[in-house]
Amino acid sequence: MSEPRVSRSQARRLLAAACAQNGVCTGLLFGFAALRPHLNSLDGSSDEHVSQTFTIAAAANMLAPLLLVGPLLDLCGPRVCSCVCTSLVACGFALFGASPALPGHEADYVLPAMLLIGVGGPGCQLCLFHIANLFSARGMALNVITASIGASFVVFEGLVRLR
Repeated sequence: MSEPRVSRSQARRLLAAACAQNGVCTGLLFGFAALRPHLNSLDGSSDEHVSQTFTIAAAANMLAPLLLVGPLLDLCGPRVCSCVCTSLVACGFALFGASPALPGHEADYVLPAMLLIGVGGPGCQLCLFHIANLFSARGMALNVITASIGASFVVFEGLVRLR
């Protein structure tokens, strides 16, 4: 089966969309330091609890490609993997945002929210690498996709400003 041809402008638009998705979803866990002062001020939170939350979420972030993303990419392909992982990140943000209105302490919802964000993040990036195959300069396209992760470090800084 031959694959459909993609025009140069379509390929560039796909690369731009991949970079946008990568910038918004991928390295979020590592922008966590911007939230630390806010998390320490939550009712029911302590510095130790915040540190444990980050450690557990970072461990999940490192294991997610092995346990979730790889098998999902192999079985279902990059489109399904992107949808699943982006949904995990969105659910994490929704839980984090809704935590003041939920019963119990607001701090009780930080760990599950960060776990969802941490597990979904790597899948958002790994499913985008196939877009580099649309370019003759594959290495350059991969570098652009990988470099766009830097934009995600400021997402939490924006969240702190909104709160």
